[in-house]
Amino acid sequence: MTRKFIALISYLIWLSLTFSTVWAFDDQDTHPRITEKSVSNSNLDKYLNKNLGFTSGSLSIVNGKPIIKVLREGSTDEDSPLCRPSNHFHNPLKPWDQSYMTDQPWWLDLYCSSWNPRYSNVAWGTGYISPAPDGSKITIGTQQMGWDNAREYYHLALTSQSSADRETNFAMTFQSLGQVIHLIEDIEVLDYVRRGA
Repeated sequence: MTRKFIALISYLIWLSLTFSTVWAFDDQDTHPRITEKSVSNSNLDKYLNKNLGFTSGSLSIVNGKPIIKVLREGSTDEDSPLCRPSNHFHNPLKPWDQSYMTDQPWWLDLYCSSWNPRYSNVAWGTGYISPAPDGSKITIGTQQMGWDNAREYYHLALTSQSSADRETNFAMTFQSLGQVIHLIEDIEVLDYVRRGA
């Protein structure tokens, strides 16, 4: 073997061992941490305690988990399955009904064909394809964790007759909110805005 070949193999081995995770972003770590930080800087604990009777605020348990954990898991779940993030982009230079991601690789378009049509981050999270409150809305069949869903689960949590149903619906409310929070977090990432797309 030549020295160049050995050097190349050594470099590739070093590279694969050194850079196994991108330290700047990890969707299993970053979104939950941002969500938790958002909750700690909000009035959610006070609201949960004063208005809903969750005396421990975001540490109160619903369906066996602290509310903060349900929110964190929701913020992670929004990236799964693989096709769901196709709706996490927004081009602010285009109308809402045309502002979805257009530079997706062909193989992902093919794999995610059952997720068509695609929506922008804003439409995916709210259902609006033009500015609210009087804007046009769409029903998104593959989106069960948007803002409208969170509102419906919240309504059910407040009006359900059984305590088990109320608790399940509160858990779904917080999961939906976690997933909507994920979409807001994505807007803050310039790559996700796709300004030139």
